[in-house]
Amino acid sequence: MENMFLFVYGRLREFYSKEKLEDVKSMITSKAETKGLLFDYNGDAVMIEDVDHTVYGNLIVASDMNLLLRHTDNFMGFNEENYEESNYVRVIREIFVEGTTEPVKAWCYIYPTSRRYDLETKGKVIDSGDWVCYTNMLLGIKEKKSES
Repeated sequence: MENMFLFVYGRLREFYSKEKLEDVKSMITSKAETKGLLFDYNGDAVMIEDVDHTVYGNLIVASDMNLLLRHTDNFMGFNEENYEESNYVRVIREIFVEGTTEPVKAWCYIYPTSRRYDLETKGKVIDSGDWVCYTNMLLGIKEKKSES
């Protein structure tokens, strides 16, 4: 059975909230969450497997999910034929949509386990699990410093 959902949490969350992909026709997003640990790695949101933490984002339903995934694979640097060289890996995760109790299965991009050590030593854990809140906080700090 073909998966009809995509969970986005970082750059993709921001990208798809603003982007209108004419060839996809329509997209619907809902607030959602999944288990994982979120990092800021060189100014980019990166998620790894972790059952003790939560990552917040959006669940996307599109009229043409295959086309949306092709756009997203390109944006995220994922090559289905070469996982080792991909920036991210696309996997199926259990996602909880806001206001529901049963999870749905959705595609999600996570950081490859082969590069986890580099991420854990050079990245910064985002305790809130929410990339948008985290980046808004950083912008607020920068604005306050520049005003003084």
